[in-house]
Amino acid sequence: MQRTLALKRRRLIVGGVALVSMANFRFVAAQTAGRSAFRFNGADYFFRWSNDTLFEFTPPGQTNLDTWTDMVSVVVFRGVKTADDLAGAANSLLDSTKSKGAVLKTRSVPRTPDRPAEHFIASMMAGPGVVEGVFTRFVLMDGMGYTLIFSHRFYGEDLHKAAQLLGDWENAHGADTEKALMSFAPVPGVGVLEKWRAAGPSKD
Repeated sequence: MQRTLALKRRRLIVGGVALVSMANFRFVAAQTAGRSAFRFNGADYFFRWSNDTLFEFTPPGQTNLDTWTDMVSVVVFRGVKTADDLAGAANSLLDSTKSKGAVLKTRSVPRTPDRPAEHFIASMMAGPGVVEGVFTRFVLMDGMGYTLIFSHRFYGEDLHKAAQLLGDWENAHGADTEKALMSFAPVPGVGVLEKWRAAGPSKD
C-alpha cells in the first residue's frame, strides 16, 4: 500500500471512475422485486443506486452500501466519443491512482476490425477502516465510453492486516477476476442502465 485515499461516498474510485463470459452474465431488461439485474462470475447482482453517470450493483444480502464486500459498477462517460478520448480517460485514472493508491497491473487490448481498443487497470485503494481492490475495464460502445468495475473489500481498523488479506485474496482470485472482467459481454449500455434506474433499487 503506497498511500491512503479518503473515502468518497461508498467507493474508493479515483477520478470519475476491474469480467465474465456471456454464459456468466445475463441482462434483465427491467429488474423486478426478487430478480437480479445480472449474474457476474457466478453470483447474482442487484441494482442498488445510481446518479447520472454511476450505476452500482451488489449481491444478495449486501444492501448496505457502507459495508458491502463485492460490487459491480458501470460508469458512463458521455464526453468520451473516440478511442483517443478513451485512452485519455484511462491515463487520467492511472495518474490519479499512482498518486493516491497502488497500481497493481495495467494492460491494453489492441483494437480489432470489429472491436475498439480497451484498457484495464487493477489497483488497491484505502480509506478509514477499509481496503479495496479495484478492477477497471475501459470500453467504447456506440460512440460512448464506459468503465466496468469490480471491487472487493476488507474492513478493519488495522489497515496493514486488511491490506494483507486483500493481497492474499488477489493472489488467489486476481487473475481469474481479470480474465472474467475482460471477457465480459455485453457491457450494459445507457439504455439498459436507465431501465434499471427507472425500476428503482432492489430490496432483495
